[in-house]
Amino acid sequence: MVIITRKDLEARVLTALEHRLMYEAAVRIFCEEYVAELNRLRASGVTRRADLERDLACVIWDHSKLVDAIFAKRRTVTYARVGVVFGFGLLHRLGFASVLSDVGLHAGQFVTGLIGFNLGVELGQLCVIALAFLVLGLPFGRKPWYRARIAVPASCAIAAMGLYWTIERVI
Repeated sequence: MVIITRKDLEARVLTALEHRLMYEAAVRIFCEEYVAELNRLRASGVTRRADLERDLACVIWDHSKLVDAIFAKRRTVTYARVGVVFGFGLLHRLGFASVLSDVGLHAGQFVTGLIGFNLGVELGQLCVIALAFLVLGLPFGRKPWYRARIAVPASCAIAAMGLYWTIERVI
């Protein structure tokens, strides 16, 4: 059985809500890289640098969300934004690789544990995304005020919570 801490779960849910609702084109990149990186990490034996890398990923993510919220004029997906998603995902997955290694799965259980872990995380994220889309995206997504009244404040709130959790974890 894989055990995930409250902070890791909160970070994943917030990442899913903010990232996947507002930048739909990046969903595929994030999901594919998440699974691929966990597999690469397991194969290479890299598992213990997770805490520092997870904290660094949170700082990078918080900064990018604040910049997006303050300066972004439209919802286009640029190479820079895709780069931030890719870089954040890489650092973030290193942290989750340590969760799997800390559980102490035997070699024969790792593949099953990895698949179950990924399916559970992705299904949880899809549930949050679907709910948020039904509540916010569907009725208001095409309104001219959507970005200013919903997307930007949500982005700022998510960045603030992530920054708080990062500071709490570091201190």
